[in-house]
Amino acid sequence: MKILVVEDEPKSAAFLRKGLSASGFVVDLAADGDEALSLAANLSYDLVILDVMLPRRNGWTVISDLRSRGIRTPVLASIRLTCGELNVVYTALANRRHALMVM
Repeated sequence: MKILVVEDEPKSAAFLRKGLSASGFVVDLAADGDEALSLAANLSYDLVILDVMLPRRNGWTVISDLRSRGIRTPVLASIRLTCGELNVVYTALANRRHALMVM
């Protein structure tokens, strides 16, 4: 299984890559939304793990751009938000029919 991890924090990206690789997954890293879109548009992935708060192009825009290009790879969005911010995200998700898993 090939996974694209999109994370702008180098330590978090390295941690995810190490853990996923140790579990047998092939992992590519992208540090911003533009790089993520380029990789996902040109390579095939089974899953994208996507930090929503990214430089250049945020995660929501990356998802929208992927879908508009016909790329239907499942996306697991990583979100670190306050309760107030979560309410805003919930409203956006409800209007766009995306899925959200809160842990």
